[in-house]
Amino acid sequence: MKMEQITEQNFRNLTREQRGMLIAKKYRIRRTDKGYEVPSQFNKGKYLVKVRYDKKECNCPDYELRKCKCKHIFAVEYTLKEEIDKEGNTVITQTVKKTYPQNWKSYNISQQTEKEKLMELLADITSRIRQPAYTFGRPKGNLGDNIF
Repeated sequence: MKMEQITEQNFRNLTREQRGMLIAKKYRIRRTDKGYEVPSQFNKGKYLVKVRYDKKECNCPDYELRKCKCKHIFAVEYTLKEEIDKEGNTVITQTVKKTYPQNWKSYNISQQTEKEKLMELLADITSRIRQPAYTFGRPKGNLGDNIF
């Protein structure tokens, strides 16, 4: 199932593990000194997942009620992948979501001038359309202008 196709209704049909994987792919999970902040999908809140050795806890209502792995814990587990090498050392690989800076000044200017630029390009394209040969009757309007 693609991320764009997920609605609140069909999100509820997924398992906690599948939901956690979607959360990890869609949202940025931030590490703090207290644990990991996992954003909520359907409101503006965040949940704190504490990871201590083999024990993981979350402050969401689902974990508080059931005391089993919730989707937020699965999201953190998906983000943090622990591997044990041949010497017995634990290697923690953290999946980091790449973020790109936005040049807001250029973005805002392009948004404000987008329509004018489109009209300029469209006028240029339609001006190159050849006029059909004149035949008998009332003269037809300029085909390029009609299309524009």
